[in-house]
Amino acid sequence: MFSRVSKLAQAGLALAAGRVEACSSQALAGSRFRSTRDYLSTATGISGFAAESLIDLAGRLGDHPRLAGLVRDGDLSCAEASEIAKAAERCPDATGDLIDLATDPQASFSRLRRAAAAVVSPDPEDDKKRAEAARAKRGFRSWVDGDGLGHLHAQGPPDAIALLVARAQAGADERFRQARRAGQRHSPGAYRFDALMSFFETDASPGGAKAKVDLLIRIDFAALLRGVTTGDEVCEIAGVGAVPVALAVEYLGEAALKFVLTDGVDIKAVAHYGRNIRSPLRSALAWKYRSCAVPGCDATLGLELDHLLPVGKAGPTSLENLAPKCRYHHDEKTRRDYPNGTAAWRGKQNQPRQSPAGAGAAASAVRRT
Repeated sequence: MFSRVSKLAQAGLALAAGRVEACSSQALAGSRFRSTRDYLSTATGISGFAAESLIDLAGRLGDHPRLAGLVRDGDLSCAEASEIAKAAERCPDATGDLIDLATDPQASFSRLRRAAAAVVSPDPEDDKKRAEAARAKRGFRSWVDGDGLGHLHAQGPPDAIALLVARAQAGADERFRQARRAGQRHSPGAYRFDALMSFFETDASPGGAKAKVDLLIRIDFAALLRGVTTGDEVCEIAGVGAVPVALAVEYLGEAALKFVLTDGVDIKAVAHYGRNIRSPLRSALAWKYRSCAVPGCDATLGLELDHLLPVGKAGPTSLENLAPKCRYHHDEKTRRDYPNGTAAWRGKQNQPRQSPAGAGAAASAVRRT
């Protein structure tokens, strides 16, 4: 009973996702949501990855009425329907057998997934297109769960993933032999993780040289001196989450560790009227903002520093006039500032940009500081 209720709830979300996606251009215009995925994730309390999966499924079900009916009636879960729909696009004749397998109470989901993955298209060109699509969708993301455990998720061409797994396994085998000689025992996954970390440390940059690590670690100065955080003090890796102070100290020799000291230089004095954003000001902004500055937007990766009052309109490069924004909201603001395009706004019909009175004196004062 509860299983069927769960499937019906999933079906409702998937169908709603399809409706939102169909009218997203009008419904989300001018809102704080960057996409249908962002809206669904916020409205339903599910992850962005889960929301994207529902949107993808809703689009596929439109071409498979029978499959859509089984999902709507609670006979198939969204995960089962997604596997069948993907396989059906390669070979529609396989749909019936896969549905029979999914509705068999003795068959597991992993068995269905293997059967769906084994379906091939009768057209050789489809396999080529499928490989190209897999490469186009390659990606890498990370997050930290409630237990403080970090996670990685990578996707891409299966041959590339297979090569990565094979290299990690080769390193894991060697680490297993070393641990056995030392009388130590760890899980197979732990050996593969250590091998993968070793691979990233040596091969992540072009040419095989050791990749430069550039982590931004936010930490209260008092916590650094004490060795632990207390109260509202912070020690975290930007874009990852909270970490122990002892762990942050370990990275001193590897990472670009930056501090904003409350009893040091007044960061508000670091301002000028050029586009270049200097390192102390970048550090101050990284301390002030943890994510996109647009209220309700939780994006933390790929942030771009935006001048609230544009430089083209004499906006200063200062802590008060800068805020990090995701690409979507940065582009949205640029369109508002320059509705006819930046080139048209700065064209010959406009007067040269002028800094406000006293700007030169202010810049000189900063340089003297």
